[in-house]
Amino acid sequence: SFAKNVPRALPDRLMGRILRSSWEIPAIFNFVQARGGIETDEMFSVFNMGVGMILIVAPSHVENVLSACQGSWVIGDVVDAPRGSEGVIYA
Repeated sequence: SFAKNVPRALPDRLMGRILRSSWEIPAIFNFVQARGGIETDEMFSVFNMGVGMILIVAPSHVENVLSACQGSWVIGDVVDAPRGSEGVIYA
């Protein structure tokens, strides 16, 4: 899940910022959410909303990774974590 795996890959002082608008969520997830009455944050936590894998790379390597991994895109970035926060933030 975004909320568990991204923070494990980052130092405590940093957190991932996931840009929800960076991809189109497959229709099946909207169906499951509506039928199950599931909160959006829970959908991201359980299903990743159609994102299969996240790579965290240095900004200087982004273009190389995008070129090497067909179908990849930038899903977000890494930001300073506010004191006492954990996990990821969704923008």
